[in-house]
Amino acid sequence: MEKIIGIVLLYSIVSVFAQRNCKTIDSTDPCLRYNSREMPYLYSRHPYIRYSSETSDINKFCDLHALNDGIWYISDYNITQGCVQQESCGSRLPIWLNGTIPSTSEGAVNRSGCLRNFDECCATSYKLMIKNCGFYNVYCFWELPNGCPQRYCFDIDLSRTTTTTTTTTTTTTASTTSVGTQTKSENGDDKQVIIGLSIAVAAAVFAVLVLSGFIVILKKKLASSVLPTTFSG
Repeated sequence: MEKIIGIVLLYSIVSVFAQRNCKTIDSTDPCLRYNSREMPYLYSRHPYIRYSSETSDINKFCDLHALNDGIWYISDYNITQGCVQQESCGSRLPIWLNGTIPSTSEGAVNRSGCLRNFDECCATSYKLMIKNCGFYNVYCFWELPNGCPQRYCFDIDLSRTTTTTTTTTTTTTASTTSVGTQTKSENGDDKQVIIGLSIAVAAAVFAVLVLSGFIVILKKKLASSVLPTTFSG
């Protein structure tokens, strides 16, 4: 009985120190959203995202470099539970949660992540902590992956990324159409100005011709009126 009590106390002490090693921004509750960092490159961590040249940059897509140990990270999505395929989650060697998401009443709990390699679902284990904050979870990775490319998987909502992309495309198309309409309108205005100027020039030329004809007739009349009178005998 004393041995069991001793083991329980030792486990409690280890858990407390583990929680103290997980830092927040102002040393208070990590569930306060401003107190934890956002999980980096979250939308490439879904198990359906295959490893490719787009996710091969180890500075971004390897958690040995993308994460810091002993710091709380926040995510609106759960870490993936259950073994995943090799070369999924945007990584050649994905990591999944070997356990369950705790309830809000459990507080911060210790869990382990399993590395999926070519042969095994759990080739290596890494220690982490999870706290359920109700509408989202916070995670503290106090054992980072020991190599690259390795990264944690998250069950993100892929439809949300698709909706965002569609909205952006629609906005861009609308903007292009607006610009095109404006250009057509400007071209139409230019044509109207040219037509107006042409009419004005034609009217001016016609006026000059009429005036010239009037001047010629007037000169003839003046000339005839000043001719000398011829007397006979």
